[in-house]
Amino acid sequence: MDSEPRQQHFLEGKTIIVAGAGIAGSAFVIALRKLWNPKLKEPTIILYDRDSPDVTAQREGYTVSLAGYDTSGGLLALRKLDLLDEILDNAVAGLDDDGAFKIWGPAWNEFASFRHKPIDGLPSSSVRIARKDLRQVLHNNLRPSDAVQWNSRCVSARRLEDGRVCVQVAKGYNENEMVSEEIGDVLIAADGANSKLRTNLRPEDGLEFAGAILRGGISRFDGPPPTPINKDWGFMLSGTGASCFFSPVDKNSVVWGVGHLEADQVPRLDLNDEEMVQQVIGTGLQLGKELQEPFRTIVHHTDPKTVFAINAHDKKPFHHEEIDTIAVVFIGDSNHAVSPFAGFGANLALCDGLDLAQQLCNGQSKRGCDAPPLLGPASSAGNNRVNGDYSVSSPASASEGDHKSCSYCAKTNKTCTMNWAWSQIQAASILSAVAAAPPPPPPPRQASGSFGESADARVKRERLGSAQAFDDKSVSSMPRQANTAAPYVFQQPDAPGSRSGFSGLHTVAHPSVVAGPSTSTSAVVQANYSTGYAHPTHPQGRSANHLPLSMYTMQGSRMPNQYNNTLAGSQLGPTNSQSPADDAWSRDESTRIKRRRTTSTWAGRRTHSLSPFSVDQTMMTNSNNQFISTNLLQIYHDVLEHNLSCWLTEVTCPYRAPGYITGGNYAPTEWGSSWSNRIYRRTINLDHAISTSKLTRLTHSENQASAKALQLSIMAFATQWAQGSRRQRQSFPADDETPEDILDDITEEFDRNIQRNIWEQAKRALQDVADIESYRVATAELIFGLTQKPWTHDDEPDRTTRNHNPLSTPRPEFDMKSLNAELGDIISRDGLPVFMERAARKMHALKFRFDSGRRGVTGPLTSPKNSDALSMMNPEDRGTVGLLYWLAVMLDTVSSSMSERPVVVADADSQHDDADDDLDATTNGRWNVPLFIQDSLEQPHMYHAVHWPCSYESAAEAVTKSAPVKVLLFRHISYLQNILRRGGRGKRVEETIANTTSLYRYWNMTHGAFFKELLRDYESVPGRLQSWFVCISAHWNLGALMLADLIEYVDENEIGETDASYGRLSSKMVTKMRESSAKELSELARVSTPSQNLTSLAAPQMSHFHHAVSEATILTEPWTILLIRAFAKATMVFLQEAKDYLEYGPTASTNPSSDFQESMHRAQDCIKGLWILGKKSDMARKSADTLAAAMRKLRL
Repeated sequence: MDSEPRQQHFLEGKTIIVAGAGIAGSAFVIALRKLWNPKLKEPTIILYDRDSPDVTAQREGYTVSLAGYDTSGGLLALRKLDLLDEILDNAVAGLDDDGAFKIWGPAWNEFASFRHKPIDGLPSSSVRIARKDLRQVLHNNLRPSDAVQWNSRCVSARRLEDGRVCVQVAKGYNENEMVSEEIGDVLIAADGANSKLRTNLRPEDGLEFAGAILRGGISRFDGPPPTPINKDWGFMLSGTGASCFFSPVDKNSVVWGVGHLEADQVPRLDLNDEEMVQQVIGTGLQLGKELQEPFRTIVHHTDPKTVFAINAHDKKPFHHEEIDTIAVVFIGDSNHAVSPFAGFGANLALCDGLDLAQQLCNGQSKRGCDAPPLLGPASSAGNNRVNGDYSVSSPASASEGDHKSCSYCAKTNKTCTMNWAWSQIQAASILSAVAAAPPPPPPPRQASGSFGESADARVKRERLGSAQAFDDKSVSSMPRQANTAAPYVFQQPDAPGSRSGFSGLHTVAHPSVVAGPSTSTSAVVQANYSTGYAHPTHPQGRSANHLPLSMYTMQGSRMPNQYNNTLAGSQLGPTNSQSPADDAWSRDESTRIKRRRTTSTWAGRRTHSLSPFSVDQTMMTNSNNQFISTNLLQIYHDVLEHNLSCWLTEVTCPYRAPGYITGGNYAPTEWGSSWSNRIYRRTINLDHAISTSKLTRLTHSENQASAKALQLSIMAFATQWAQGSRRQRQSFPADDETPEDILDDITEEFDRNIQRNIWEQAKRALQDVADIESYRVATAELIFGLTQKPWTHDDEPDRTTRNHNPLSTPRPEFDMKSLNAELGDIISRDGLPVFMERAARKMHALKFRFDSGRRGVTGPLTSPKNSDALSMMNPEDRGTVGLLYWLAVMLDTVSSSMSERPVVVADADSQHDDADDDLDATTNGRWNVPLFIQDSLEQPHMYHAVHWPCSYESAAEAVTKSAPVKVLLFRHISYLQNILRRGGRGKRVEETIANTTSLYRYWNMTHGAFFKELLRDYESVPGRLQSWFVCISAHWNLGALMLADLIEYVDENEIGETDASYGRLSSKMVTKMRESSAKELSELARVSTPSQNLTSLAAPQMSHFHHAVSEATILTEPWTILLIRAFAKATMVFLQEAKDYLEYGPTASTNPSSDFQESMHRAQDCIKGLWILGKKSDMARKSADTLAAAMRKLRL
């Protein structure tokens, strides 16, 4: 039998000429040799480079970042080339968590730290290495036959008649120059940004001056360089339009470069001209005069031989339309030039070389993408100007229908890169439009305390300048010392200077500085938004709207209150009364967005380029805009502060120090149509007060770290809610639909990237302040404890079980135990409640210290002067001590019983303030129930006259008083858990069950009865009341189901007394408790989620809340895990009922079909509740998915 013909390759035995032995060219040669099929004859490679093998002093400090956090990073490419270990041996920073990319303010205060998680087992997410060392590693791995021919410039190329390429090569310089012609089959142009070959073959495609100059050099020290630049690298922002880049070069050297926007280019620097060199250094010092030490010290240590003055240039990438005319491929900077300090050029070059080699070795070629051009916001129908205002369409309006995949992807059913490109355009359009919007008006007056709303009218809350932005009139009127951060949201105390500088995510961009020029270009689209500029020399029509997602993860950013007129964005730039409507978005349509064609290999990488020249302007405007700030602050306000105005009031708080809080009136302004960020404001004020009283002694850095931790925790909490993404837009699927691939579709959406990055930064910030006892830190830990961790690909469940075909077996078996175990595994992924427990311990310690100081008990941290200082505290601050302590005790009580962990604060330390020693002895040291509920368990008097409908004020008071009763139930569950855990039996167990069931009966007679009335007339209940009672009722019923499980355990194992157990079994007490709570939970899920019959035009349930929350009342729940557990347990009850109906048939006087269907419908309601919660929780969505699959098994 004849053997198969030998495989052939179009490059076999051919000649490849590579122009440029830099990073891209060398990586290409190494990759081609490594990937080439050894069975084939190798091509000949000729490698030219215009430089000499010796590196000048000026270029040796040219350091680059190599990324390892995504597939476009250089570290992954180097590992594929088996060069990673050699590179890491030469890295100057970034290994073993030693160093990261940072953004600093002028006083070296850290604004942001970009430390991603490495992918694919890489040892670091980013390392810094000298370019000369990177190049040397590459050259050391070239074959001897591929050795570089130095001092050889490829100046031109032409196509020969046979299709080969003739390249003109100039060797040597001046009188020694010799020009020759070399013939090859393929020419790889990797000769850098100033490519001679590109000038020859594409004369119109030259570099463009970016309008910025970089001046700097290498500073050498006798010992290690000053911290933090001995290990970290990044930009320092001056707030004056200049920024400085720093990076370590080696153990004793750093490179610095001041970037500044200028109209004219500077002449080429002659290092032999000492006066010219000193002028560059002096200009750098002058431009960086706002930067604090050690900036000047670093500059004064500059080696004159290393000084540089670089005119920033870049160049848009291009598609190889001429590949059929001449066999030339441009890679690296010759195709898509970026500044040497742009942050990602070396990564692009490495990946370009590797990708091209892979394509050539595979012997495959792809024709150009034929998808139609993407039109950006300026030409999209989604962006409309109405009455002088700009409304940006949500991604839902265009993402599905306004662009098409290319024919190749459509034919092969693959995900088209155009989908990704469109999402980037949408993100850029939102940021650009918001940055161009005028500042919001000052907040209106606080709503009055009147409760004149009728029972059948909704409470319609006024917008307080987009969620009141953490402002309150009472704060601005209070005398505060200069270093307090109380009145202003997210402002770090003692922030230097009055200039906003880099003000984080929550500063309104002034219209005159909407955007600045960018040196980076998007590979797929270039969004040339024509916005106004403050700087008169800025080139028009250029904007940096295409920022990497990491720009939105500011760590510890200063965020002044954008609604305070004196702190508005006018500090960001020169005052200009011109409205953005007069100039921005009003350019000629010829500057509309144009799609740049390029290969898909480069599609995702250009977005990583970060220019040092426009970093001040870009990051102070596009990142610090209202889109991020207003949305996150408003969500926090509409969810957590909204619920705390019900859960946490002076009247229901059991910890009221005598004489500190007068009266017992509820705060009507916090219940009405508008409310303040009360807890946030009072936490800040209290921290200031106790610091003044010397109860806490924080250093300046600890004070800054505490502020940052609170800021990031609030941001992490708010980013749970989906905004504008597919996750938010999706509707609950009908019975014949399955949500199987939702996680796959949403994980990389815009809001998800923000959510993950901010969550990680908040966690790190809290770890940094773990040993700081501060009310801000403790509150931050409480808030972060309420925040669910966003899942990543590593957290996603095994997909092999998600696409199960129910028809593959005659009847899939429904196993309750395995279902329960699977749900337990899902819920356990949130981890232990360590932050909640840390917060409770800190709150306890702070109150302990406060009480000691108030009573004059001296200790190591207190003195008699403390008592005098505490007596000067205003009543509100003293009351806040008890409020925050009660909040911590409440959350700790619920969390510990739910997680089956011991409570942090013992009963003796959390007893009601009004309890005396004799009364306390009668309760065995446990909480005094009548004092906590302010009523009698056996003869309740509260609800004789309170029934719905009633006045809004009466209803709000009734709902508010139910919160402590809910906490008491979980406290009693904890008592019973502890007794059983310790092996208790008989009388002790029965006493605890009796006390708990007594509380259960009290609820059913009072709060539970009132809540059922609200539930029956749900549509007429005002929105805030709906949200409050739904959340509290769901929590209560979760506790009731947990209690039922414990009592069942006691009875089944005969742990209690025989007569009592027999009575419970004969009366079916546990079954009734479960049925009652499960049914109420299903009703709550039904009314608090949108109807499937509603169209997309129907009004949301909570129309007066933020759009990410307004779709369903259930989304206003701040503690998601409680509702997940509640609805999951209720669904299990109904599925068990349905299973029993199927297995045991009808019982007396029942219709098995109707009973079965009712259980299934109620289970469906609970699953829908979980699915809607999935808009902010991966755990909820997966729980819904799992339970829906189990329910389908019962229906087969």
